[in-house]
Amino acid sequence: VVGVSVCWNFSDVEDDIMGSLEDDHRGVGEDDDAEEQSPKDADEEEVKAREQCWAFQKVEDKVFGSATKDILDRADNNSMSSRSKGEGTTGGDPGLQTIKQMLEEMWSTGQAFVVFETEAARNEAVAAINAAGGFDFRGSTVQMEAADHEPASVQWKNVLPSSWLWLFKRTLGGFATIFGSLATWVLAFYAPYAYFLMSFNYAYGAEPGIVSNLAFTMIVVIGNTMMYFICGEVADRMKFMYTDDREACYMLLYSFACICNVVLDMVVTFFMAYWMMVGVGMATYDGTPLAEVTSFQMRFEAYAMQRSLGQNLYAYAFPSTFLVPFLIEPFATIYLPYKIMSFLVRTHKNISNTDAEGLLMPAPMDLSRYADLMLNVMLAALIFFFPGGFTHRIFLWLAVSHVIIYAIDHYKVLRCIPSCYFASDNVDWWAQWMLSIPCAII
Repeated sequence: VVGVSVCWNFSDVEDDIMGSLEDDHRGVGEDDDAEEQSPKDADEEEVKAREQCWAFQKVEDKVFGSATKDILDRADNNSMSSRSKGEGTTGGDPGLQTIKQMLEEMWSTGQAFVVFETEAARNEAVAAINAAGGFDFRGSTVQMEAADHEPASVQWKNVLPSSWLWLFKRTLGGFATIFGSLATWVLAFYAPYAYFLMSFNYAYGAEPGIVSNLAFTMIVVIGNTMMYFICGEVADRMKFMYTDDREACYMLLYSFACICNVVLDMVVTFFMAYWMMVGVGMATYDGTPLAEVTSFQMRFEAYAMQRSLGQNLYAYAFPSTFLVPFLIEPFATIYLPYKIMSFLVRTHKNISNTDAEGLLMPAPMDLSRYADLMLNVMLAALIFFFPGGFTHRIFLWLAVSHVIIYAIDHYKVLRCIPSCYFASDNVDWWAQWMLSIPCAII
């Protein structure tokens, strides 16, 4: 046995523990590079800087949230602490006693990871212990099973004692959050657009202009982006023990939310096309005015409606879903955050090297691309419900868009993300299962 890693339940004091560790590593090598400055001059300079940047700091607090604000506050506290030391402040550190007491009051979970020299040794130990029915440890029977994950994919802070009821409550809360966000998107963005389309005068073949098409594209992009961040937050709050399980949950939630978006878009598109056809006096193949058709099936199967729905689906798919979000993504998630954090680090001289590296670190890798590509394939498959004039075009742009997405992701993985580790094919298995949806559509 190489070693044993006991899983501690420290979720309630995680911020305190991680903050103490960061404080312990912060400032190493920084004092030698810092310019000597008298406390009085430093105080006057700090007051002057705060007076000049007061409004900007308020904006920082609102835009960057509590995490960045905590780092900036630590930088200020570090500066004050260093100044106090320079003035000759003596005495013990009361924080050490608090940390010691906090560690002594922590209790372990019911899980631990045992590391062996080889996989064969692990399998032998698992077989021997299971054959003996486990072993006794302080009045409890310990069982052993082979772990399907690697240490790099374990989220140690989420190793908690949980039950099915706890997981059910978390799942229910997650779906409530997603539906609430969808409702907000509908009321704030989609409802005004739908109202405009419904109240537009379609008489004599008039149609909404390019501004309306651009607004539709941005509404689709905003909806998918909202779901991207919200589903990620929901998956984090589920507190999965392994990164692979978190990514699988995230991919499924994101796919579900995007499918809801598509269904809503198709419903609005149907009514928009119907009122447009009624406005121009369109009739069915037997001469019945479309306005007099009461059956949904007959309305849907009317050629004029089929052509209009196919055209709108094509516009929804390309470029709104196939291409535009992926062209915006590198700027919105990589370049822009990097430039903002660069300015933030540059204008706050008290930020330590550790905190500066944390602010400039790129966002971690996630597997939401499975859901993105699945949504694209699903939209392309829906075109078979409509006349064939759009089929070859939508699949051509699907292929071109996926080549561009591959090129962007290739550069992103090699240049713009920290190291990542996914130990199982859990996400891929669920993605293959979801592939049954476009297959069923076809």
